[in-house]
Parts: sequence; structure tokens; C-alpha cells
Amino acid sequence: MTRSGADRLWLGYRNRNVAQLPASPEIDVQNTRAVSFDDDEFERPQEVIAATRDVENGWLVAFVVVARWTGARRSELLDLERRQLDLDTAKITLDPGTTKNGDGRVFYLPPAALAALKAWDGQTRQPLGPTCAPYGAR
Repeated sequence: MTRSGADRLWLGYRNRNVAQLPASPEIDVQNTRAVSFDDDEFERPQEVIAATRDVENGWLVAFVVVARWTGARRSELLDLERRQLDLDTAKITLDPGTTKNGDGRVFYLPPAALAALKAWDGQTRQPLGPTCAPYGAR
């Protein structure tokens, strides 16, 4: 059985073959998120949003639901583009450079978040008709 370097150092120190153990580095953890909220705290914002729909804040419902169930950062959700959202596979793809550490990532949507996004997509997606054509189309 082989021993790790730390085990060997400790054994050498205990047997007086090593004069002093080196200082152990401390890991400095920054910007950790340990915030969570219970069901009541989740329902209250949705009630307020529903009561004030006339100020065009319907997008907040999907935002709050997706944020709760995915743990995505506010900036990650606000900077999303439609091309990064795949409602068929229930997947959001964050491009490299758009996350806190600069790495891209993918997360899959739980049913509640997917339902909220599909509802919002259905409300906002306009069908293309004779009077509404994509930019540059003739």
C-alpha cells in the first residue's frame, strides 16, 4: 500500500525525521451562494407579479420560476438569447464567456421551469403572416 505525501510527512514528523510540518494552504472561497427560500417565499413574488400584470412584467413569472429551479445567476438569465433555449429538449446552453468563471455550461430544465418558459414563449411568439415577415425577407 502506498502512502500519500501528507501521510509520509506526518509519519516523518512523528518519527522525528522531519523537523517541522509545512503550513497547510487555506482555500479562500469567494462568492459562494448559499441562498434558498421556502415555498411561501416563492409564492409571494408570483402573487405580486400576477396582481400587477398591467405593467408588462409577465416575463417575471418565467424568470422567477426558472431562477428558483435552476439556480442560474440573474445575469445569466437576463443575458439569455432565444437561440440558447431549447424547449424541445428542456435545455439552456450558456456560451463560454457569459458565466462567472468564463466557461460555458448546459443545464436542463425541471418540469415547472419548462412549463413556465413554454407559457411565456406561447404568449410572446408572434406567428408570421402576410403583414409580418422576418427582417430582410422579401
